[in-house]
Amino acid sequence: MNKEIFEVFDGKTVLVTGGAGAIGSCLSKTLAYFKTKKIIILDDLSSSYEWNIPIHQKIEFIKGSILDQEKLDLAFSEKPEIVKSEKGMGLGKRITVSKKEGLT
Repeated sequence: MNKEIFEVFDGKTVLVTGGAGAIGSCLSKTLAYFKTKKIIILDDLSSSYEWNIPIHQKIEFIKGSILDQEKLDLAFSEKPEIVKSEKGMGLGKRITVSKKEGLT
């Protein structure tokens, strides 16, 4: 794998919405072994289970919806620099990764 891909995450806090799902949990587990500072998982468990969340000292789980402003404020209080958001459920859906500057 290209070294530059790993370096993007060095020292960064990453927010993964839908992090208890199949794709989000695998991504979170992988990111935990990069040189990330912290991985925050925000998931309402509507289509997944808490047991699917990887256990790692860098991973913090917040149970809640992206539609819940209080939970979003809590997740963003950690000032994530990279946000992974899964749009919709199931295979073939888009995954976007945004840097903090690109968020509106």
